[in-house]
Amino acid sequence: MVSRDTRVHLVAIALAIAIFAVVSRFDFATDGPEHLVAFLVSYGIIFGGAHLYLAARGDDGMIPTASRWRYVAVVAVFLLVGALLWVAGDAALGPVTVRQIGLAVLTLTALVYLAVESVSGYRATQLE
Repeated sequence: MVSRDTRVHLVAIALAIAIFAVVSRFDFATDGPEHLVAFLVSYGIIFGGAHLYLAARGDDGMIPTASRWRYVAVVAVFLLVGALLWVAGDAALGPVTVRQIGLAVLTLTALVYLAVESVSGYRATQLE
Protein backbone atom coordinates (compact mmCIF):
# COMPACT_ATOMS: atom_id res chain seq x y z
CA MET A 1 0.00 0.00 0.00
CA VAL A 2 1.26 3.46 -0.89
CA SER A 3 1.84 5.72 2.12
CA ARG A 4 0.17 9.07 2.58
CA ASP A 5 3.57 10.78 2.26
CA THR A 6 4.14 9.19 -1.14
CA ARG A 7 0.72 10.23 -2.42
CA VAL A 8 1.24 13.83 -1.29
CA HIS A 9 4.70 13.90 -2.91
CA LEU A 10 3.25 12.60 -6.18
CA VAL A 11 0.57 15.28 -6.19
CA ALA A 12 3.23 17.94 -5.52
CA ILE A 13 5.35 16.70 -8.42
CA ALA A 14 2.33 16.61 -10.74
CA LEU A 15 1.50 20.19 -9.74
CA ALA A 16 5.06 21.33 -10.46
CA ILE A 17 5.00 19.62 -13.87
CA ALA A 18 1.70 21.37 -14.61
CA ILE A 19 3.29 24.72 -13.73
CA PHE A 20 6.20 24.03 -16.08
CA ALA A 21 3.73 23.02 -18.82
CA VAL A 22 1.71 26.22 -18.43
CA VAL A 23 4.79 28.45 -18.38
CA SER A 24 6.23 26.76 -21.47
CA ARG A 25 3.06 27.63 -23.43
CA PHE A 26 3.83 31.35 -23.14
CA ASP A 27 6.48 33.13 -25.15
CA PHE A 28 8.56 34.55 -22.30
CA ALA A 29 12.16 35.61 -22.65
CA THR A 30 14.37 32.77 -21.43
CA ASP A 31 16.22 35.03 -19.02
CA GLY A 32 13.16 36.92 -17.82
CA PRO A 33 11.74 37.04 -14.32
CA GLU A 34 8.84 34.80 -15.31
CA HIS A 35 11.15 31.81 -15.64
CA LEU A 36 12.77 32.57 -12.29
CA VAL A 37 9.37 32.75 -10.61
CA ALA A 38 8.22 29.53 -12.31
CA PHE A 39 11.47 27.84 -11.28
CA LEU A 40 11.18 28.98 -7.65
CA VAL A 41 7.53 28.01 -7.33
CA SER A 42 8.00 24.64 -9.05
CA TYR A 43 11.08 23.63 -7.12
CA GLY A 44 9.56 24.93 -3.91
CA ILE A 45 6.56 22.69 -4.53
CA ILE A 46 8.70 19.70 -5.53
CA PHE A 47 11.10 19.88 -2.60
CA GLY A 48 9.01 21.50 0.10
CA GLY A 49 5.36 21.35 -0.91
CA ALA A 50 4.54 17.94 0.47
CA HIS A 51 6.38 18.64 3.71
CA LEU A 52 4.63 22.00 4.06
CA TYR A 53 1.21 20.41 3.49
CA LEU A 54 1.83 17.56 5.92
CA ALA A 55 3.38 19.85 8.56
CA ALA A 56 0.46 22.29 8.33
CA ARG A 57 -1.94 19.40 8.86
CA GLY A 58 0.14 18.10 11.76
CA ASP A 59 0.66 14.70 10.12
CA ASP A 60 3.86 13.11 11.34
CA GLY A 61 3.53 9.67 9.86
CA MET A 62 7.11 8.86 8.89
CA ILE A 63 8.73 12.19 9.74
CA PRO A 64 8.07 14.30 12.87
CA THR A 65 6.20 17.55 12.25
CA ALA A 66 9.02 19.66 13.73
CA SER A 67 11.46 18.12 11.25
CA ARG A 68 9.10 18.90 8.40
CA TRP A 69 8.93 22.56 9.45
CA ARG A 70 12.73 22.75 9.68
CA TYR A 71 13.05 21.21 6.23
CA VAL A 72 10.55 23.68 4.74
CA ALA A 73 12.51 26.55 6.30
CA VAL A 74 15.77 25.28 4.77
CA VAL A 75 14.16 24.89 1.34
CA ALA A 76 12.83 28.45 1.61
CA VAL A 77 16.27 29.79 2.51
CA PHE A 78 17.90 27.91 -0.37
CA LEU A 79 15.33 29.14 -2.89
CA LEU A 80 15.43 32.76 -1.72
CA VAL A 81 19.23 32.91 -1.58
CA GLY A 82 19.38 31.18 -4.96
CA ALA A 83 17.05 33.82 -6.41
CA LEU A 84 19.17 36.56 -4.87
CA LEU A 85 22.30 35.04 -6.40
CA TRP A 86 20.60 34.81 -9.79
CA VAL A 87 19.48 38.43 -9.69
CA ALA A 88 22.44 40.14 -7.99
CA GLY A 89 25.20 37.55 -7.71
CA ASP A 90 27.92 39.71 -9.22
CA ALA A 91 27.14 42.86 -7.23
CA ALA A 92 29.72 43.90 -4.67
CA LEU A 93 29.17 44.86 -1.06
CA GLY A 94 32.48 46.36 -0.11
CA PRO A 95 35.28 43.86 -0.68
CA VAL A 96 32.98 40.84 -1.10
CA THR A 97 30.39 39.92 -3.70
CA VAL A 98 26.81 38.96 -3.10
CA ARG A 99 27.71 35.52 -4.48
CA GLN A 100 30.30 34.97 -1.72
CA ILE A 101 27.86 36.05 0.98
CA GLY A 102 25.09 33.88 -0.50
CA LEU A 103 27.30 30.82 -0.70
CA ALA A 104 28.37 31.37 2.91
CA VAL A 105 24.72 31.62 3.97
CA LEU A 106 23.85 28.43 2.06
CA THR A 107 26.79 26.55 3.57
CA LEU A 108 25.97 27.74 7.09
CA THR A 109 22.29 26.87 6.60
CA ALA A 110 23.16 23.34 5.44
CA LEU A 111 25.58 22.76 8.33
CA VAL A 112 23.17 24.07 10.96
CA TYR A 113 20.34 21.99 9.49
CA LEU A 114 22.53 18.87 9.53
CA ALA A 115 23.53 19.50 13.15
CA VAL A 116 19.98 20.23 14.35
CA GLU A 117 18.51 17.18 12.60
CA SER A 118 21.32 14.98 13.91
CA VAL A 119 20.71 16.11 17.49
CA SER A 120 16.95 15.73 17.04
CA GLY A 121 17.33 12.21 15.68
CA TYR A 122 19.72 11.24 18.46
CA ARG A 123 17.36 12.57 21.12
CA ALA A 124 14.46 10.67 19.58
CA THR A 125 16.41 7.41 19.89
CA GLN A 126 17.31 8.13 23.51
CA LEU A 127 13.68 8.62 24.51
CA GLU A 128 12.78 5.09 23.48
